[in-house]
Amino acid sequence: MPWVYAQRTLSRSSGFPVAPHVASHLLEASGGGKSQLSYVGTSLSREQLAGLSILPDPIPIQDTRLGPFDLKALSPAEARILLTASLSTTQQVENLIDSAAVDSVHFFTDAVTNLLKIRDGYFHLNPAARTILLNIAGTEELTSAHASLARTSTRNGDRASSAWHEAHTRLGSRESLKGLLRTATQQIAHGAVHPAQRAAILAMDTARRHGHQDILTAATKIATQAALGGGYFTDANTFDTRTAMSATRILHQNQPCGALSLEEHIEQLRSLHRIMSRRIDSEILSDLIRALSIWEEDASAADARIAAIALKTTRSQPDGKAGEDRHIPSPLVEAYVRLFHAMFLFQSQKTELAAAILIREVPRLPIAVLALPSSAWTTRAARRPAPPQSSTEEFLLSALGHSSSRLPDGLRIPMSYTEKIAKSDFLKPETGSHDPVSIGHLRGTDLTRREHQILTLLLQGCTAHELSRSLSVSIRTVEVHIRRIYQKLGVNNRAQLIAKVRRGANTPIKSPPHIYRSRDL
Repeated sequence: MPWVYAQRTLSRSSGFPVAPHVASHLLEASGGGKSQLSYVGTSLSREQLAGLSILPDPIPIQDTRLGPFDLKALSPAEARILLTASLSTTQQVENLIDSAAVDSVHFFTDAVTNLLKIRDGYFHLNPAARTILLNIAGTEELTSAHASLARTSTRNGDRASSAWHEAHTRLGSRESLKGLLRTATQQIAHGAVHPAQRAAILAMDTARRHGHQDILTAATKIATQAALGGGYFTDANTFDTRTAMSATRILHQNQPCGALSLEEHIEQLRSLHRIMSRRIDSEILSDLIRALSIWEEDASAADARIAAIALKTTRSQPDGKAGEDRHIPSPLVEAYVRLFHAMFLFQSQKTELAAAILIREVPRLPIAVLALPSSAWTTRAARRPAPPQSSTEEFLLSALGHSSSRLPDGLRIPMSYTEKIAKSDFLKPETGSHDPVSIGHLRGTDLTRREHQILTLLLQGCTAHELSRSLSVSIRTVEVHIRRIYQKLGVNNRAQLIAKVRRGANTPIKSPPHIYRSRDL
């Protein structure tokens, strides 16, 4: 499975666990090259890699080449077409032609036809090309493209798209911000929590900068609901401290596999039910709670209810995209449905089908931010024989993308992503020391005071860009400091740095000579 390769590459470069659905998205958005993925891994925070905070759009990239094309070398007309396609909220070719406002002959060049596929009046832009284009485009180019798309959307009567694009060209205008919030509210109603959260964040930042307190309050509420729907518990904490208590309780109930009881899972769903605003989400969570509540009394009836819920939440769209149907639940709620459906099938001895569901859904939904349900409570039903241990191992390993033949001797079920996250401190109150790894044993090294400061922040998961902002220095200066830290400690990347600090400063890490580049930072 390609996402497993991406997950391993990102984890090795960053030193942090990476959620499968995050790895899958980054694989598609970056183009999948190893060096590109490694750079992305070191550029994102641990919360973003864990799936607890929304990814930036665009994600940071290093290489501007995509196959035979260097996107920096595109002609102005080609760049205009592809940049307009990158920013468009619809995939209609007619809108793209109107907004790009270039001669149609430029739509048939090699670069455009290879990166932009057109079929039946709709276009599909290569996701990696979109990432690169948004990274290299200047502010003037972006503003111009947004303005052109806003005019086209207005002519076509698409108020939602018009509000989104206008907000990028007239930032600070109360009218544009109110239109943006209306768009975000509609997106949440249709289950499109990711664009809704981005729209609300844009409105929050702009309202805060221009002193629009009423808009800031409304945007914060919308952003919180969108973050919860996407499983971004860290973001929900940041937006709304009142909701933070509920979000923290939900996440901190996540324990290593097999540690949660049936009652704890029911309480977890009830906590989520109290803070979700969409009607379809509340209905599905209520159905799940009822199914789990009757499990021990009537396992067959519970199985039937879970199957009905799973069928109800099956997406009608062939491409599996959210946001076009009010009857589609938020990603987090759908993740719960798929997870419990798989576990109920597993207890019915349908192990292969259960594993197939998780293998299919884990790269798409935030299942990884949830604890795998306990096998202990599901086997308490006297009418069901407990499955053999080998089946349990095969089920969990398959869901994680592993094969039992690849396990070292004596190793049972490996620590999963979920277990690593459950043992972390993403949502714990920030009191006392922030350093997750002690560096006291490094005080005798020749690191400068600034290098000690940067090392401490690196071990907390800060990226080079975050260090640049927090220390008020250029990104180049931060990269120089990081290179010197790597050289003095004899490591080549952040993963080796974390490993060495944890083992002790005097433990050498054998590695070949290395030329330090920005992607290693």
